[in-house]
Amino acid sequence: MFNDRINYKRERVVRILAHFNNGNIGNGSGFFINDSGQLLTCFHVVFGGELKNIRTDQDFTSIVDDNEHLRLQKWFKNKIKKIEVGFPDGSKKELDLQKYDEKFDIALLKLKDDRSVNKIKYCQLDFSTTLKQGDSIFFAGFPICYSYKDTETPFAINTGIVSSFPKTIIGGERYKHIQINSINLGGNSGAPLFRKNRNKVIGIINGNMNLGKDTLVSQDKNGKQTVGPLRIPLGIAYATSLKTIKHNTLIFELD
Repeated sequence: MFNDRINYKRERVVRILAHFNNGNIGNGSGFFINDSGQLLTCFHVVFGGELKNIRTDQDFTSIVDDNEHLRLQKWFKNKIKKIEVGFPDGSKKELDLQKYDEKFDIALLKLKDDRSVNKIKYCQLDFSTTLKQGDSIFFAGFPICYSYKDTETPFAINTGIVSSFPKTIIGGERYKHIQINSINLGGNSGAPLFRKNRNKVIGIINGNMNLGKDTLVSQDKNGKQTVGPLRIPLGIAYATSLKTIKHNTLIFELD
């Protein structure tokens, strides 16, 4: 039954914490892909921001190198103090950044301490599935919850259907994404995407498209009306298929 599979995901979806040198902490979701301690999440989770925003960062533009990939590596070393994984039991372990592909918003990390591999439960990966419109999907992660600190948000699940396959820019460059008719909040980036009632990962959640209107009218107790700046966000989920990542990056050429 579907409900019986939620615990399977709960045991395997983990929190990712990016500790910045300035003391700030960014967070997202991720999942282990083997018993060697290797883990996948989004590039923008690990680097603390989307590619288009990093490119305009003054500290990044000041780095001199013809190779943007290497410039990003230097920027990461200057900005990020450490990356941690938060396990379901509440413990945390440090990760090393092994590979990343900024254009497809993906990062491969590995546990620093090999003795920690006995704590992990990893996901099986499916590189062959081709989704179509109307297919039912499931994802789970650690989205924003306003009564919690970002580093302590609870595990949450989402279901929906595939609505479209637009070529668009979300966290990396422009390429075909899986658009899902499900609300997606910050913190879910890096979460594994499954077919509903299945346990193999077919993609990775890498963001949303926030749309809304600023023309909503509010009214106070005296009847005075104000137009905007009220906004109803429509955080529609977007994901990248593992097939796309495998065919276009070196992430899965594991060492």
